[in-house]
Amino acid sequence: MLTSKIYRFSSLFLISLIAASAIYILLGSLFQFVFQMPFESIVVFALIFLVVRFLLRKQIILDSHKQSDLPTIVMLILGIILIFYRSTTYAFSFDDMVFHLPSGHYFGSIWLFKNFMPMDFATFLYPLLQVPYLFLVELLGLRAAILFLSTFQLLWFVGLSKRFALVIFPNKPKMRVSISLLFFVLYFIPELVATHVTFSSDFYSVLFALEASYAWMTKKSFGWMTFTILLAVFVKQSSGLFLLPIFVYFVITRLKTISLRDLLGVFPLVLSIAFYHIVLFISTGNPLAFLLNGIFHSPLYPIDNFRDMRWGPFGFMQIVIWPVVGNLTDRYSELTQKFKSKYFFALLSVFYIASAWVFVRTKKLVFMVLFSSYVFWAWQSGYGRYHLALVAIASVLLLNDFRKNIPKLGIRAIFVTTALVTVVSLVTFRIDVGQRGFVLEKYFPPKVSPYYLSQFQKGLELYGQDKFYDTYLELSIETYDTSSIIVSPRGHATFEAFLLNRYENKPVYLKLTPEDSVRILASERVSSKIKENLKPLEPSLLIDSN
Repeated sequence: MLTSKIYRFSSLFLISLIAASAIYILLGSLFQFVFQMPFESIVVFALIFLVVRFLLRKQIILDSHKQSDLPTIVMLILGIILIFYRSTTYAFSFDDMVFHLPSGHYFGSIWLFKNFMPMDFATFLYPLLQVPYLFLVELLGLRAAILFLSTFQLLWFVGLSKRFALVIFPNKPKMRVSISLLFFVLYFIPELVATHVTFSSDFYSVLFALEASYAWMTKKSFGWMTFTILLAVFVKQSSGLFLLPIFVYFVITRLKTISLRDLLGVFPLVLSIAFYHIVLFISTGNPLAFLLNGIFHSPLYPIDNFRDMRWGPFGFMQIVIWPVVGNLTDRYSELTQKFKSKYFFALLSVFYIASAWVFVRTKKLVFMVLFSSYVFWAWQSGYGRYHLALVAIASVLLLNDFRKNIPKLGIRAIFVTTALVTVVSLVTFRIDVGQRGFVLEKYFPPKVSPYYLSQFQKGLELYGQDKFYDTYLELSIETYDTSSIIVSPRGHATFEAFLLNRYENKPVYLKLTPEDSVRILASERVSSKIKENLKPLEPSLLIDSN
């Protein structure tokens, strides 16, 4: 088995990488405001990363124990197979093309308002992950970068399972295998598998949520707990929003332990996030981009509080029972419709039901808050992937409370249950958000899945040869005579526009519909700088997004 030092290094590396991007974003925002110049420097980012890593090096402690267990070994083996295969046969997912990959580049000039990266006006979501994505792809290439990041994520996750095992069962080594089984199931939840080895941030949300929960359970310093909570919320805001009730409870129950050192330690991160969102509020009228727009009423975003009407329940009763029955409907996720995995998703409802049952039985407030967080998610979204971090928190809190009863159930029964779950989990290897029907044919032969073996050999040859500039050259994008590029929201052309902006320095504008023009351009809540990038231009200049 791998040593505890490797698990510790993996978690420390990724936490430092993402925390460093927050400080980099603060510096970049200030630089754009003061000097009115673009800001992009891998050297500056690397220096910030080294400083942050030095400051955080003592925060993550993993006691060494030599016990190996079958679930952990199997998870590592299957995880590495999934990572290597997926990264080699990497296909651009829709979200990768329209947000995750371009966003890091556009941040360098986002507050100069000279370019616009359209994604239904979600351009301004806090780019906590997207900045390091930019540098890693430029340095390593797409496939090597995603292989690199996904491997560290897996090792961080396994390290978390070891830490929780020692906390929950400090004096019962044989019972620690139940924690490994739990983490095995969590890793292979179909909705999570769908985002493994892509540039989506769902798994990071789970990792930071578990890290914050571990800090709370072990009563680590208030500063470190708050630090990980902030990263958990902002690494993926569409998931972090629904973690707020349980995280607020974590903070309130630890207020008595707060110290000046805690406040000083977390201040740079708070300042970085706060400054960005204050500027966002001034510019768009909503400090959270499209989230909770029912409160802020920015004309750039729908008024439905981020609720996508394709998903989720309607009415009070449906909201309350949604974490149980939602899994069985076609409104839970596009993946349940395409891959018929809805019955596996239904297993996740046990954590929701158990939260209510344990609260009634023990009157422990934490489980009432946990239950309320589920209801909050169902009310505002109900979309499957956006509550996976909440599922992870619920699983460890419930297992910690239920640990005295585990011997009565028997480890053999747990093994049998996990074996059955594993069979279903293995089917999910073929699930990937990149297969949602948005893969551009020019990247792969028409009607040929990127996961066939014929694509594997091709992918092996592309390691180190698939940086952004390589992709730009391969696409052979037509050079336009105009001095600017106009795109429609969320189109495939967004990625091509990003490459044209990066390598031909052409500004990107968003084409507005007549209705949007009236609503947005007439509003006083949207800054004049943004409006300059949104004025309707000649339709003949439009890059077709369909």
